[in-house]
Amino acid sequence: EALILKAAAETGCIVTAENHQVSCGLGSAVANLLSQKCPVPLERIGIQDRFGQVGPQPFLMEQYNLTAKDIAAAAVKAMSRKV
Repeated sequence: EALILKAAAETGCIVTAENHQVSCGLGSAVANLLSQKCPVPLERIGIQDRFGQVGPQPFLMEQYNLTAKDIAAAAVKAMSRKV
């Protein structure tokens, strides 16, 4: 918790990425913490509300928009929302 709050205060935004459902996952926990203690722009990347697929990890990362390119795009989006 302290590390997340420190990063939020220092950077002014946060991006979470998880190979899990976005709702009720890491991003939700971080969003809850930030909304109460350090409101900053947050971009959550993960599996949207849908059934999972099976396949090699590179295929799945592409299907769920979890590639390095997707994470970088989310970071740019979060930074553009900073006050």
